[in-house]
Amino acid sequence: MESDRKVRTTVSIPRELLRRAEELARRSGINSRSELFQCALRRYAREQETIAFEKSLGDSAGDPDLARVDEQIDKEFDAALTDGLDPGEDFSDYATQSKEE
Repeated sequence: MESDRKVRTTVSIPRELLRRAEELARRSGINSRSELFQCALRRYAREQETIAFEKSLGDSAGDPDLARVDEQIDKEFDAALTDGLDPGEDFSDYATQSKEE
């Protein structure tokens, strides 16, 4: 949770970048530099957290233990697709179709 406590700080940025950012902020209903920087920093933090999360997902994709669990889940779902249906009927096409979707 974000604290309501505010801290003053000084930053140096190119004049043209500040002008562009303030113009875009006004169009979006942001009325102060403080609000603009808070919004920009929140967005930056969320983007970096998302990148880190996606990287961790990619790193786990090569994990053989997770691959085994995934394979077991697929088998259980395949069995559940035909659970309670006529055992004499061939449902293999249905199970293949649902995996491709």
